Amino acid sequence: MQTARTDDGPPAAGGIDFCGERWSMWGEIDMSALLEVESQALRHLAESSGELVIDLARVTFMDSAGLRLLGRVASSASAVRLEGLPPAVREVLELSAMLPLFELDGHTPQSPNRPR
Repeated sequence: MQTARTDDGPPAAGGIDFCGERWSMWGEIDMSALLEVESQALRHLAESSGELVIDLARVTFMDSAGLRLLGRVASSASAVRLEGLPPAVREVLELSAMLPLFELDGHTPQSPNRPR
């Protein structure tokens, strides 16, 4: 497992642990966390060949920088499954209309505008 965190300054408030095609995000996923880890995440994404699983159970906050990273992941990976989706993160994914881009618990959420 490789952990990407900031190395200088105060301890990181959030980050990503990489373990093959399984990522675990933790803490505050915002611009300050992603300044240090986004390039590593994109490198891991480029090396991924199958379904990517992202565990969000330990995420306490996500802003537009975190959404941007998830959007890039969704547009590049063959499939992305989100696990442990906290209510606050689910809400920002719903408000941004990004939730249908991901599989959750083995199914893809239906967009309100998508025919069933």
